[in-house]
Amino acid sequence: MLVESVDGFAAAVGDVFPLSINAEAFSYIGNAEIDKYLYVGQEIQVLLPGETNAAILQVNNLEQNIDETLFTYSGTIKDANHSSFVITLHEDVMDGQIVVEQQLHTINHISTELGPVQTLTWIDRRLIDSSHFSDDAYIVEGRDTDVEKTQNNNGKSGSNGGVVRVLFMYGSDVSNPTSLTSQIVGKINTVFNNSGIYNYTVSVADIDIMNTDFGIKCRVEIRDDMDNRNPPFSDIDTKVTNTYADMVVVIAKGDVPFACGGFTGRVGGIANVYDQYGGNSNNRFATFSDNYALGDLTAIHEMGHVFGGLHDVLFNGVTAWANNQAIVSTDVTEQTVVGGVGHSFPCDFEPPINGVPQQDCIRKEYFSHTTTKTQFTDLSPVGTSTRNNAEYFNNTTLADIAGFRPDPPAPNTAPVLTNLNHNCFGMNELSWNVVNLANSYQVYRDDQINFQNPVRVYNGMNQSLFTNHGSTVYYRVKACNEGGCSGYSNVVTATYINGCQ
Repeated sequence: MLVESVDGFAAAVGDVFPLSINAEAFSYIGNAEIDKYLYVGQEIQVLLPGETNAAILQVNNLEQNIDETLFTYSGTIKDANHSSFVITLHEDVMDGQIVVEQQLHTINHISTELGPVQTLTWIDRRLIDSSHFSDDAYIVEGRDTDVEKTQNNNGKSGSNGGVVRVLFMYGSDVSNPTSLTSQIVGKINTVFNNSGIYNYTVSVADIDIMNTDFGIKCRVEIRDDMDNRNPPFSDIDTKVTNTYADMVVVIAKGDVPFACGGFTGRVGGIANVYDQYGGNSNNRFATFSDNYALGDLTAIHEMGHVFGGLHDVLFNGVTAWANNQAIVSTDVTEQTVVGGVGHSFPCDFEPPINGVPQQDCIRKEYFSHTTTKTQFTDLSPVGTSTRNNAEYFNNTTLADIAGFRPDPPAPNTAPVLTNLNHNCFGMNELSWNVVNLANSYQVYRDDQINFQNPVRVYNGMNQSLFTNHGSTVYYRVKACNEGGCSGYSNVVTATYINGCQ
C-alpha cells in the first residue's frame, strides 16, 4: 500500500502499479513534416488494475497551453460511463489521470538511471473527502461566518474577453507543477466545451514556484493571506500586473502530516466567488491542494466559483443571482462540477468504509447548462432555466474576468483552412496560415456542416493538425491571443472512406 493513514485523501489511495503506455501511441509519424504529437482521434489501449480487458482511450482534444514541447491530451474511455482522461507528454515523460466510473487512476513518472518510469496509482473516488464544508466559497465580507464572499467588477468590461489568463502559484514542495498546470487548463477547457462555452478559453499567464511550503497553514488561512496581502503574498498584485493575469490560483501540497478540517492533510479548496454586485474585484483568488486538484475536480470546482458559480445549496440566507447554481441528478448519484458535498447538501456522505465517510455522488465534467444535449445518466437535465452556471458565465462574468487586465487587440483576420485527405479511413491532415497578432489557434469539429454542436479538438501554437475519425466530419479554425479570437475560417470536409486507397 502507498500509505497507512485512513484520514483524508490518503484513505482513498490503493496500490501503485507499473504502467506501460508507449508515448508514440499519441503520435502520427507517417509524415515527417508534421510534429509527431499533433494528432487527435486515435484510440489507445491500456490495461488498468483489476481488469481483464484493456480500456480504450479515445483522444478527443489536444492542447499546447504552455509551450510547443508540452502536449496535453484529453478524452473519454470507450463504452464506459463516467469516464475521462487527461494526459500530458513532455519530452516523452508522461503524467495524468484516467477516470473510469468511481475509480481514479493517476499516472506519475519516477526518474531513474535508465530514464523515466511511469507508475499508476489506483484511487477510489468514493473515499475522497470532498470540499464538503459550506466555507469552500465565500460571498459576504464577514470573516466570522461560513458564508460566501464576493468580488465586484467595478464596471470593468472585456469586449474581446475570449481568454482568461491564470497565474498559477505553487508551494515549493509540490511535484511536477508544469504538468499539473497543463492538465488543469486542459480539463477546464474541456469542461467549458462540454458546457457550451465556446467563446472563452483558459490560458496560463505564468507558473510561479514560491519560496514556501505554507508550513502548517490550511486552505482558509492560505486564502486569507492572499486576500490580505500577507506574506508570502505581499507582492501578489505586482505579479498579477506583470503577467497580465485575470485571476490567481494557489496549489499547495495536500499530503501533509497535520490536520485540516478534521482530516489529515489539506482537504479540498476554497475560492472567492465573483459577483457583479459588491465586494473587491482584486481578489479573484482560489486555492486547493495538488492531490484534490483533479482527483475530485476541485480545481475546476473552485475556479468555477471565481467565475461566479454557486453550489446547489446556499447558506446563511444567501440567494442566487441570475440562476447560476449547480444541479444534482434526480437519483442523487451525480452533480455538475460546482456542486457541493456534505451533510447540508443532497449529495451527503454515506456510511463510512474503514472509518472514512464515502460519497457516491460523482462530479461530472460540465457546469450546469442547457446549451448542449448532455444529460445525467438517469436522463435528468444537467441544467434548467433556474440552474444554469454556463449561461451566467457566458452572459455576465467571463467577459469581465477575461478583460480584467489590458489585453492586446484580438486578431481581426480569420485563417484560411485547407485539408489533405489521406484516402485511408478517417485520416485527414489540416493546415492553416499564420495570422497577424495570433499566438494560438483553436480547431473545432462538428458532425454537421452548420456547427450546431461544435467540439474543440485543438488549442495550441502550431498551424497543422493530423486527425482520425470514424465518419465524415467538418472542421473550422480561428486565430486567438490574450485579447480574444478572430472569426471562424472557412469550413472543410474531412471525408471518411471504408478502407485505404
